[in-house]
Amino acid sequence: MKWYRLDEKREISDLITCAEYQLFLDEMKAVGECYQPEHWETHEFPQGEAKKPITGIRGIDADKFCQWLTSKYGEATLDNMMFSWVSVG
Repeated sequence: MKWYRLDEKREISDLITCAEYQLFLDEMKAVGECYQPEHWETHEFPQGEAKKPITGIRGIDADKFCQWLTSKYGEATLDNMMFSWVSVG
């Protein structure tokens, strides 16, 4: 796994972790939007899975995450990032 510096205090890996995706979820929830993986029972990642790659998100949710990340940190952040998701429905 490779890490990319976002700013002085934060880094992000080439595989998006549950904890990293949670930052996006929290901000979107504050404005009334929900992009939580359907297999999560709550709006937070399951205990003990913070460093695991995010799975189970829809392609449209991954797109929204990328838009959010770009608006926060710029397009260069998205180079070489990977998502792992399963197709739902």
